[in-house]
Amino acid sequence: MSGIVAMVWGENSQPELATLEKMTAHLAYRGPDAHQSWSDTRAGLGHALLNVDILANPENQPLSPDGRVWITADARIDDRDALVSKLEQHESPTALNTSDAVLVAEAYRAFGTDCPQHLVGDFAFAIWDQPAQRLLAAVDRFAIRPLYYAWAGKTFIVSNCLATFGFTLPCARISMKRLWATSFYSATTAKRQRRYSLASADCRPPIC
Repeated sequence: MSGIVAMVWGENSQPELATLEKMTAHLAYRGPDAHQSWSDTRAGLGHALLNVDILANPENQPLSPDGRVWITADARIDDRDALVSKLEQHESPTALNTSDAVLVAEAYRAFGTDCPQHLVGDFAFAIWDQPAQRLLAAVDRFAIRPLYYAWAGKTFIVSNCLATFGFTLPCARISMKRLWATSFYSATTAKRQRRYSLASADCRPPIC
């Protein structure tokens, strides 16, 4: 499985680019074929690629289909015909051979935070919506692919690699939980994670 990480920095906080790069680099044992990161002033995404199909061109992540919605994902999307048909109905025509990450991003563009309900397969992903200043983190309904989240000071962090948190962050700074459903963190509303479907745990920033 490929490694993913996402970070959202608190308002008026300096982007922790060194930490993002360190966490992304540590994911190399999960994805040894390539690793790279992307960031803006409020959020950053990292991805370490495990290329399971040597005949296919490797997919560079994080990626964006429109320059506004960015995704890092470890995903295998099934029932692609049905999803592509739904996207066409929402005026988001997408090719059947589109990569899994792009399919997920297009589903988000069409369905917003409800997009995981329209996905079939095994997945863990994080999407940063620049216009909405929102991070959506989601796993499949059985949480087959793990995803963990934590607050480190005023920084909200998501990764599918538990060891990455302990390796790159002082243990005293973090309080970590596993994500069991679809949740999002809004950087514009009270900086809190809200619950969507199933039994996602609510995680609030510590009082400093």
